[in-house]
Amino acid sequence: MSDAADPLGAEGSGAAERAESADADARATASDAALDSKKQLGRDYLWNTAASLMSSLAVVIMGIAITRSGSDQDSARHAYGIFTLALAIGQQYQTLGLYEVRTYHVTDVRRRFTFGTYLATRILTCALMVAFIVGHAWTRSPESSPLLVVVCLALLRIFDAFEDVYYSEFQRCGRLDIAGRACFLRIFVTTFLWSGLYWATQSLMVATLVAFGVTVVVLAAAYGLPARGLFPLRPDWGGRAVRGLLVQCLPLFLAAFLNQYLANAPRYAVNDFLGSAPLGDFAIIYMPAVAINMLSLFVFRPLLTRIATRWAAGDWPGFAAMVRRGLASTAIAFVAVGAVTFLVGAPLLRLVYGIDVSAYRMELMVLVFGGAMNAAGVILYYALATMRRQNLVLVAYALAAVCAWALAQWLTPVLGMMGAAISYSGAMTVLAVLFVLFMVGGRRAVLSGRAAGDGDGAVLPEPEDGDEQAIAEPAAGDSPSSPGCADQNGPSSSGPSSAPDAPASDTIVEGGPSPAPDSPGAPPSPSPGDDGSCDPRGGPRA
Repeated sequence: MSDAADPLGAEGSGAAERAESADADARATASDAALDSKKQLGRDYLWNTAASLMSSLAVVIMGIAITRSGSDQDSARHAYGIFTLALAIGQQYQTLGLYEVRTYHVTDVRRRFTFGTYLATRILTCALMVAFIVGHAWTRSPESSPLLVVVCLALLRIFDAFEDVYYSEFQRCGRLDIAGRACFLRIFVTTFLWSGLYWATQSLMVATLVAFGVTVVVLAAAYGLPARGLFPLRPDWGGRAVRGLLVQCLPLFLAAFLNQYLANAPRYAVNDFLGSAPLGDFAIIYMPAVAINMLSLFVFRPLLTRIATRWAAGDWPGFAAMVRRGLASTAIAFVAVGAVTFLVGAPLLRLVYGIDVSAYRMELMVLVFGGAMNAAGVILYYALATMRRQNLVLVAYALAAVCAWALAQWLTPVLGMMGAAISYSGAMTVLAVLFVLFMVGGRRAVLSGRAAGDGDGAVLPEPEDGDEQAIAEPAAGDSPSSPGCADQNGPSSSGPSSAPDAPASDTIVEGGPSPAPDSPGAPPSPSPGDDGSCDPRGGPRA
């Protein structure tokens, strides 16, 4: 029966809509009140920092458990190589599980989509993540025993992808402290339980299966119990809403996936052509490259908001000067890390991991150079994002991904570990050079467009009437990620490192690519108010 023929039904429907709108307004008001509390802000920072630190240490602790508890170096290297391969596969398809929906979720303060829609979408993307992990692992380790181990280890990443939807909703409700506390607890339990079990049993499979079962219980308790009082927990499978959300976030997912591949291409090649033990060595000598990102971003991250302000004000000299300052910090970090790596890098890594990598001294230096190029790319990415050149950034990631595959496939069989190191550094150099070319070439077009009164095209569709601009520009680094404020730092236990924070700006930058996890810290997310301003607290991507 139509609404015209059933006025009571129409009235009831209207009342239901008004009640739903009122409920959304009430939750938004409560969220604003929480965000405005100074005590709440302190709790948010405390638990976000704790979760970030725990996430940053997780893979290092698990790696030490493998390399330090083995009876001999050869078995430890082999086990660590299998662990590294599983980690790479899990990280690659974690981008599918996350689908970069968080970028939209935490900025959806008017609640265009309900938590039920976000939850249903995450269940769908996580199911696809599981399917692709199994398929990819089959192609990488066809033998039955390593295949099962690789699949089980890679599936530990499902917790990082799934819990993110709850993390985002807590942040949207103004209770980032609950999310940070839950994230810290979950990563802590998974990390130390897995490490202790492996140390005792020397079995990757036993450690992973037991840790998986316990983590399911911990995740349900840590997130589910406090969530019951804040938001409904049932998924909403409305096809139109889920489909719309997937379409909105598709460009971010594609960029995140490509960015992650830049980090994984040499690892895949080492496993394919050299074997699991050399892959374990490669994972160890890759570590110093991460330090360059940490040092350079320590200097550059506080400048992000001012960089965006300079650009918004049309101050190109000031904008360019700050970008140069960021690149100078990368150069200084490269010199410092390079000197330490050349002199004592191999002994320090042996002290931590118990494996002698002194034969890879030159490979270490090549990877450190690649880390410097990656850090420079992150800074140039921020600049391009602020200039609203995200379409060109996506092109750069695609070209760099092709370069990464080609170099890894051509050089690794011929040059071994050096070939893999060159392929990583070469791909990162190509990415940084493309960013420079696009930044210089795009300056005049962007300034001309601004003078004419129209901004550079956004990648994502415009939000409907009444919605704020929902997508802020994501960060760039090595691990795809979501956007955030300049001082955010959310964790990711997905690997040795993850992408840094994205620039905060008065100019909302929509769409664009996400970085892949090779730089320290995981991508945090903004928590804007209705005016689009970014809350200075990020959430970890564990």
